[in-house]
Amino acid sequence: MIGGQRVSGAERALQPEGLRSGAVLGVVLAGGLGRRMGGADKPLLPLAGVPMVLRVAAALRSPEGAVVLATGAESARYSHLGLPCLPDPDLPLTAADQGRAGPLAAILAGLEEAGRLGLDWVLTCPADVPLVPPDLGSRMAGFLLQVAAVEGAVPPGVTVEASAPEEEGGVRWHPAIALLWAGLAPSLRGALMARERRVGGWMRQAGTLRMPWRPAAGETDAAEIGRGPDPFSNINTPEDLWRAEAALSSGRGTGVDG
Repeated sequence: MIGGQRVSGAERALQPEGLRSGAVLGVVLAGGLGRRMGGADKPLLPLAGVPMVLRVAAALRSPEGAVVLATGAESARYSHLGLPCLPDPDLPLTAADQGRAGPLAAILAGLEEAGRLGLDWVLTCPADVPLVPPDLGSRMAGFLLQVAAVEGAVPPGVTVEASAPEEEGGVRWHPAIALLWAGLAPSLRGALMARERRVGGWMRQAGTLRMPWRPAAGETDAAEIGRGPDPFSNINTPEDLWRAEAALSSGRGTGVDG
């Protein structure tokens, strides 16, 4: 047990090889509109001259894996970027879904694509989180391997929680930023068929762990001292975009700025 979180016995068959080799499928969750950005395609908005979706894709790319965009019905808008685009899986929808089953459907598309590609692990992140650290995947994999060394079993996945002084408890959970075992696909499909739409709700059901995000050695937690957004902040408004530009100008990039 680490951090009070126990590994489910149902996941004893999981193997860590893909975590060690970096054979991971990066899945950028790119569907949805920016209602507070004037209805713009948020993922395509430029941040320091680079579309946000490409910044996230660069951060999710692993040494032996691949990167795809989970775009739902909006693949045509992203085809010019040169990355594979995944439609949502075929699922029954209700009127409340407004034509789409949301980010959980995009995560399922990624899990099922990983299975087709022969990759055991999937790293997900929304496209409007352009400051996501480029070492996200390696640090999450390391966390799972640490748990496995203690518990004797690999957990089915891990999500991130980061410091957020304005939140009760001082942390914010980011359930859509996750490293997941591709074998969770049937479980997630079943949950979606049962009308589950909450990312956090399903992550709890699946038994994923939470990894507290800490700055790497020599780094300062800018969010904690109030100097900028945390690296997992969503871009929801023009003001958020401006703050992200300021963060990039101070050297907090995702690897596409050189």
